[in-house]
Amino acid sequence: MQACYRVWGVNAKLSASDPGLWEELLKIVPPDWSSVTDPVPPIHFRVESRSVGGFQLLFNDSLIPCASWLPGVLEELRGRIHIEVAQRVRIACFVHAGVVGIGHGALVIPGPTFHGKSSLVRSLVAAGARFFSDEFAVITPDGLVHSYPRAMSIRTENGRKEYYSAADLGWEPGQGPLPLRWIAAIRYLEGSDWDCRALSKAQGFLTLYENSVAGTTAPIETFRILTSAVKSCSVIQGTRGDVREAVPALQKWIDQENYARSLAGSGTTTLNPKT
Repeated sequence: MQACYRVWGVNAKLSASDPGLWEELLKIVPPDWSSVTDPVPPIHFRVESRSVGGFQLLFNDSLIPCASWLPGVLEELRGRIHIEVAQRVRIACFVHAGVVGIGHGALVIPGPTFHGKSSLVRSLVAAGARFFSDEFAVITPDGLVHSYPRAMSIRTENGRKEYYSAADLGWEPGQGPLPLRWIAAIRYLEGSDWDCRALSKAQGFLTLYENSVAGTTAPIETFRILTSAVKSCSVIQGTRGDVREAVPALQKWIDQENYARSLAGSGTTTLNPKT
């Protein structure tokens, strides 16, 4: 079985030698990917059954070294297919970040894996924010942040992963983009208190650029898009501990920024209610 999808102008194909695998593969496809016909797409991932037992993953007909048991193959596929797409997109900039919508603005939490983005995004959503992504901020040249509703993975205490679909987190088809209002470059540090400081817009730009997927392969496009995006945002950087402390601290910071914006006539936004 096979299917080809288009996302942000890039075509990607999934195929499987065993029809019984297809349901698992479809769980990896975000709900906003559209089906297309492309005989030779630039991205093709294929899962095959091995004659000696187990499974293997191929990318454009080349074998990818990974575990041969199905959960390991699927986990490798989950990570690789989205990166391959993000590296090829030229009409938007993909930044490694968690994203939520708060009122009429987007809060972007840039950072690499293991910085605690997913747990913070999930807690912000529980507090009333709208889910956009736990992995990529998709930013277009007009400075708007779009959702990337792939399934969220949360690491449990025993090291396993639990998956939540975008729909489970409240994402809805047609959820529109929002202007970038806040950048919170904060990472989880066990036992830490909330320790963040304000940064300039220029420093916010550098933080986004450092976490961009195509900053080295498409530097001009990345520079242009991110320069536009940071024009009207506020930025903090630092460390956090438990989300039960981090979420109220973020709300306090946003409230302070809202107050400053209200003095300038820019309006206000809050976590609750969802709007």
